[in-house]
Amino acid sequence: MVPTDYASYETLSYLYFTFMEYEKSIAVNKSAAQQFPTMPDPLVNISRAFITANRPDSARVYLQKALLVSPNNTAAMQLLQQAGGKSN
Repeated sequence: MVPTDYASYETLSYLYFTFMEYEKSIAVNKSAAQQFPTMPDPLVNISRAFITANRPDSARVYLQKALLVSPNNTAAMQLLQQAGGKSN
């Protein structure tokens, strides 16, 4: 069963993240990003999980994608700086 609304993905992702199941949170957000390609939120959430799991290189990849979708996304810019990247 594939959710048809973003809120379902977001809730499941949040629960996995809260219980430190970062890989599962990332997988849920990757599915959400495919289902909702114009939304930056799943990409930002993937990045947040990667940063928390001490994988900043992977986080930067998804933050760059989030900024392509939403160039003025404040959360993505802040996380990119935290991950050691540069925001324009």
